[in-house]
Order: sequence, then structure tokens, then C-alpha cells
Amino acid sequence: MDAFILTPASEFSDKPMAHEGQELLFVLEVREEVVYNGRSYFLEQGDRCYYDASAPHYGRIVGEKQSKILVVFTMKPER
Repeated sequence: MDAFILTPASEFSDKPMAHEGQELLFVLEVREEVVYNGRSYFLEQGDRCYYDASAPHYGRIVGEKQSKILVVFTMKPER
């Protein structure tokens, strides 16, 4: 597992991310829009979501204030 604090941009990236493993998002501050596998979800402070990170996903802040998201993800162990 790996974890970090993300401060998302106000615009979506040009193309979605997709990578091995699982991912958990926890909104620490403000509001976030997450697009997962072509479907949009709005998360408020204290909300969280968990998903298979191999499906296309990306996000952006909603509103004027900067958002902070705790991101925790797993990768397949190397052998």
C-alpha cells in the first residue's frame, strides 16, 4: 500500500488514469468530482470511495477553494 495527500486541479486531465491495483479516496477538505469508468460522482468532505484502479478514472475540485484528498492505493506485489 502507498498513501499520499492529493490537491487536485480545477480541470480534468486530458485523459483518465488506469493502473493495476485498488484505490481508496477520502475527501479531507471541500468537494471533489470523481469520474470512474465513465460515470461522475460528487464527494463532500468526509466522503470516501473505493474502486478497482484498472478502470479509467480521474477527478477535479468543485468550487473555488482548494481540495485535499487522502489517496491510498495497492499494487500487485512484485515476485
